[in-house]
Amino acid sequence: MKLISTALALFIIVTVTNAQSVYIGGTHTLILRNDSLFGSGSNYQYQLGLDTTGLTKFKLIETEVDAADVSDTYSVIIKNETPYIAGVYLGDTFKTFAPITGSPPIIAITAGQKHIAMIDTSFNVWTMGVNGAGQLGTGQTIWHTQHTPIQLLSISSVVLLKSFENGIIAQTAGGQIYSWGNNEFGQTGCDLHLYRLMIPTLTTWPMMENFDAGRVHSVGVSDGYIYGCGSGQNYQLANFALSNVFRVVRLGYVCNPAIMAAAGNTFSQVLLDNNKLIEFGATPNINDYIPDVVANGVDKVWAGYNSSFISVGGVIKARGDNIGGQLGLGDLSDNTSYYPVQFETSNVCLTPEGNNATVLLNSAVIAWDVVTGADTYNVQYRNLNTNEFFNVITQNNSITVTVAPDTYQYRVRAKCGALVSAFIYGGFGVNIMRQGLTDIMGRTGKGGHYYSIINK
Repeated sequence: MKLISTALALFIIVTVTNAQSVYIGGTHTLILRNDSLFGSGSNYQYQLGLDTTGLTKFKLIETEVDAADVSDTYSVIIKNETPYIAGVYLGDTFKTFAPITGSPPIIAITAGQKHIAMIDTSFNVWTMGVNGAGQLGTGQTIWHTQHTPIQLLSISSVVLLKSFENGIIAQTAGGQIYSWGNNEFGQTGCDLHLYRLMIPTLTTWPMMENFDAGRVHSVGVSDGYIYGCGSGQNYQLANFALSNVFRVVRLGYVCNPAIMAAAGNTFSQVLLDNNKLIEFGATPNINDYIPDVVANGVDKVWAGYNSSFISVGGVIKARGDNIGGQLGLGDLSDNTSYYPVQFETSNVCLTPEGNNATVLLNSAVIAWDVVTGADTYNVQYRNLNTNEFFNVITQNNSITVTVAPDTYQYRVRAKCGALVSAFIYGGFGVNIMRQGLTDIMGRTGKGGHYYSIINK
């Protein structure tokens, strides 16, 4: 979610390898790596969910996190299908992540300036917060505040949500895109010259591969082309410059096919299929509708209020203002040189990776990569036929277990002093190894990322 974006500086290396998602606030940033959530920046309003004044280095905040998003004064996360919030929201202060009251089981969440939208396990949309611009999507035209989530009955089968400052864009399983909320600049893409849309309204977006919402404009990718709508006052809609665009239009000046788009406040960034990143709009580097190449070798991009993050071969780099320490440089300075983002290593206990297993006839060796700083590892495995449960503590990065001709599951986590990591991430997909009549299958599971041992 994007609210206010100003200057962009040079890219800064963030040393979180294989980071999956970056969520950029006005003065704080969250990085979700596997299911471990790291944060840096201002904590003046407890938006990091920690009892500290702020951070200039990335610190482990939560484990077993499935998704997250940020606004300026608060952050939201999902753990085991439960949404949590930290920071200042609707006059309440949450110093640590607290469950959102009255919520059903949730699989996706997005944060606006003063609204939250969620997708439940049946792909229905729930909203809460301030309804001044129709961002709750209930059809009510009066200004009011909703403190608990309410279900929207006018839209269903939603698989993706994005928030702009005071509104929401939603994509259904059938590829249709709806939007509601503030439409002062045409940012909903509904081709309606209305200041606000009070209910989910079908937009003119084509079938989109991905899209992103800035403060007052949106951009996305469809079939290699870039589309956008909303404010172009700062050239953030490329050739549709210095105007407001109420319908979704195809942007020009992009030669290579695009694969991803990101929207900041006064700029847009587009990742091309040759891994070049281009940007247009108003930044310290440019103020033009003609795209400039700003990075090479990029495989993912995120745009924020006043900064942007990219992934280059799994290494996250960032550029932007650092007024709150949100770039994790170890200080609050903006600088034109590259700097590695630092971590408070005493507060980091990483999730074990490198899942590997060797199968014998009646036993299996379960192994994982060494975690720096880990004193011990906790291995849990269970027989799914008998429900017999085993809990093993070891100082080694492998154990040998006896397996009967049944089906088992296992998971591993690290312990670093008083800190405990999340259980081993299930991102290795399905991994079957056979020897004789015995299989071991690594498979992602819900709630704990179990792997299955199948002994036939």
